[in-house]
Amino acid sequence: MTLNRNTQLRKQLFDAKDLGEHARDAQHAFDSQSRSVTKTIEAFYTEPMVLGVGSEEPENIELARIINLNAQETPVSCGSMVHYNWKPELGGAQITSIDGLTPSVTTKYRFKFRVWFPARSQGVL
Repeated sequence: MTLNRNTQLRKQLFDAKDLGEHARDAQHAFDSQSRSVTKTIEAFYTEPMVLGVGSEEPENIELARIINLNAQETPVSCGSMVHYNWKPELGGAQITSIDGLTPSVTTKYRFKFRVWFPARSQGVL
């Protein structure tokens, strides 16, 4: 499962050398940007909780939004900081703590996580 693809230019052969260099420079610019995906799950909050994010270790996971499914218009008091351990043998990121959130088996939540992956290339043009 690949969730973290970055933008890829179509492979082409150019008659003009300048066009080929331009295409390579543009691809390098795409490769040097961090990539992010959003992942939404509906679950009870337990610790630990596994979030499947593909086969590549993310550089950061943050909680972008949370909704209490029992009272959808009531705000949930918690932060966006997510502590996790990379456990590919368990299926991804094992979340061990979300800032300010208490485990519960009576309140079901809709979590929207933003998962950041490192840039493919760190070099300069």
